[in-house]
Amino acid sequence: MKAKAIFQDAENKTLDQSNYLAITLVIFAGIISALHVGKASIAIPQMHEQYHWSLSALSWVMSVFPFIGVIGGMLAGILVKQWGDKRLLCIGLAVLAGASFFGAMTTNFAFLIATRVIEGLGFLLIVVSAPSILNRLATPLQYNIVFGFWSMFMGIGIAISIFLGPLLNNWQSLWLINAGLTFLILLFIVLKVPRIEKTGSISPQSVHIKNDVLRILRTRNPSLLGIAFAAYNIQFFSVLTFLPLFLVKRTGMSVAQAGFVCGAVVISNITGNLASSFLLNSGVKAKTIIIFASAAIGILGVGIFLPFTPEILAITLCFLFSMVSGLIPATIVSSAPRSSPDTSLVSLCIGLVMQGNYLGQVIGPLAIGLAISFAGWTAAVIPVAIAALIGVLAGVLLNFENKKIGI
Repeated sequence: MKAKAIFQDAENKTLDQSNYLAITLVIFAGIISALHVGKASIAIPQMHEQYHWSLSALSWVMSVFPFIGVIGGMLAGILVKQWGDKRLLCIGLAVLAGASFFGAMTTNFAFLIATRVIEGLGFLLIVVSAPSILNRLATPLQYNIVFGFWSMFMGIGIAISIFLGPLLNNWQSLWLINAGLTFLILLFIVLKVPRIEKTGSISPQSVHIKNDVLRILRTRNPSLLGIAFAAYNIQFFSVLTFLPLFLVKRTGMSVAQAGFVCGAVVISNITGNLASSFLLNSGVKAKTIIIFASAAIGILGVGIFLPFTPEILAITLCFLFSMVSGLIPATIVSSAPRSSPDTSLVSLCIGLVMQGNYLGQVIGPLAIGLAISFAGWTAAVIPVAIAALIGVLAGVLLNFENKKIGI
C-alpha cells in the first residue's frame, strides 16, 4: 500500500506530477536553511576568544534561534494553509538571508541576538512550508523517497556549516556566505518551483481553529510526542552547542580540527534517521524506539562529560551519541500524523510536535551553558540526564501501535 499524503492542496488533492528540479530545489532550501543552525556552534569558540563573552551569554546565540518556533509552530501551519506554501517559503528564505546579512555587520551582542531571533522566524516558515510543497510535487511513488531525503536536511546542513566555519577567517564570513546561499536558493525557488496560491483570512475560521487546538491538546499522544521531541533536543543541542569548544578545551584540538570532528559527528546522526525507517517498517513500535534511544543517549551523553572519561573514548561516545539519537526525530516525525485524533487535524498535530522540538532547542543550550558556567564541564551531565528521563517517561506513556504506512 502507498502512504497517503499528509499535506493537501487547496482542493484537498495531492498533485500527481513529477518535478524533480523543483523537489531538489526545495530540499536544498532546507539544507541551506540548516546552515544557519550549525553556524552558531562553530562560531561560539571564535566569539568567546574575540569578544570574551561568557559561555552562558553565548548560549543565547544558539537558543534564541528557535525561540519563535516555541510559540508559533501551529500558527505557521495555519498561515501555510491560508496564504500558500511557496509564498511562505520565499518569505522565510528572504527573512533568513536578510537577518544573517545584518548579523554579520555587527559586533554588538544585543543586536546579534536580535538578528538570530529574526533568523529563527524565517527558519520556522521554511520548515513548515517546504513539506507542503514537497507533498504536492511528489507522486505517490516518489513520496517516501522524497520525504526520506527531506528528513536529513538538518543534519546535512549543520554538518556543512561546521565543516565550512573553521576554513574561514572569521565568523562574519560564515554569516555572509550563508546569507548569499540563501538568497541564491530563493531566486531559484521563485523561478522554478510551481505554486498553488491559497488566499484568505484567518479570522473567519478562528472559532474552528480554537476548537481544533483544544481538541488536540486534550489528546495525549501529540503532547507526549512533543515532550519527547523537546527532551531529545535538550540532549542533542546540549552536546552539540559547545562540542567544538569542549574538544578544544578537553583535548587541545585546534578550532579547525574540532570543527571537522563535530561535522563528522553531526553527519553520523543520519545513520540513526535511516535506521529508524528500517525499524518502523520492520514492525518495531515507535514507543520502543523512543524509550531505548532516549535512555541510551542519556547514558552516552553523561559519559562524554565525565572528567575521568579518556579523550579518545569521549570522542567515540560523541559519535555513538549522534548515531543513536538520530533514531528519535525520524521516529517522532513519522508518528506525528498517527497521533492526530482526526485526519483534518494532522497539520496542527505536526505543529504542536514541532513546538516541542523548538522548545528543546531553546532549553538545551541555555541549560548546559548555565551548568558549565557555574560548575564546569562535568555539570553538563545534569541537563542531559534529566532530559533522558523525561524522554523515557514520554515514550512509556505513548499508547498507539506502530504502522507501516501513513495515515
